[in-house]
Amino acid sequence: MEQLEIMDHILRLSRATRRKPSGKKERHHDKKEKSHSQRKLIRYIIESPGCKTSELAFEIDLRPSSMTELLDNLENSGDIIRKKDENDNRVTLIYPSQQLLDRVHKRKEEREKSQLDLEDVLTEEEKKEFNRLCNKIYDYLSNHDNEEVK
Repeated sequence: MEQLEIMDHILRLSRATRRKPSGKKERHHDKKEKSHSQRKLIRYIIESPGCKTSELAFEIDLRPSSMTELLDNLENSGDIIRKKDENDNRVTLIYPSQQLLDRVHKRKEEREKSQLDLEDVLTEEEKKEFNRLCNKIYDYLSNHDNEEVK
């Protein structure tokens, strides 16, 4: 088997696993798919509830005008809640909505179930062999990349 075939299999597996997070066709309750920046923003807001918009702009590395547009879209879709800071009315704090937290929790459960379903395809021995082979390929690719940089 040639290396090209192996890489093709790796890419096919990667695409297939990305397409199978839950087995459902609907995404975001039939709403438009979130952009990369929106997903980054959502992750940060969930990890740091009550963060300031200025902190978000710095962490996500977006211009304030772009940040405002993203936050407007997320607020309009019910994903975030903006609140004025009680100590400083000029500061806006951003919180994830319960709707967003529920959706994220549901998706996490779906991913975990999907992962368990996927693991059931292989026997314990096959899982060990698959992990061993993946680690071997990963080590090769990591070392090969490092050699090219030198």
